Amino acid sequence: MMVTVVIVFTMCWLPFNVLVILINDDAYREWEPLPFIWFGFHWLSMSHSCYNPIIYCYMNARFRGGFLQITYRVPFLRRSCCLKRYRGERNYDATGEMTFKFNADNGGAFQESDN
Repeated sequence: MMVTVVIVFTMCWLPFNVLVILINDDAYREWEPLPFIWFGFHWLSMSHSCYNPIIYCYMNARFRGGFLQITYRVPFLRRSCCLKRYRGERNYDATGEMTFKFNADNGGAFQESDN
């Protein structure tokens, strides 16, 4: 997972940083499409913050479980089809020592789990 995060970070930020280095050259400052290129690369760099949660949710079961627990507490998302299949059937413990698990059938309360 860490390799994926680093690769996505590099792909998002490298074009913008290369452009910033090239802008220091006077020949590139007069380039007509520069504002459009700068906007596109800047947008790509800033969009990196949107990709991390997707990567973590896809590759990390604990993150996915916590995200689903929080999402279940939002009233209008409770009836979502993607949340119904996760109704308390999985236990995403941080370690084997965690003694509480999320119970969606009990109104989103935490209860002691049998380890």
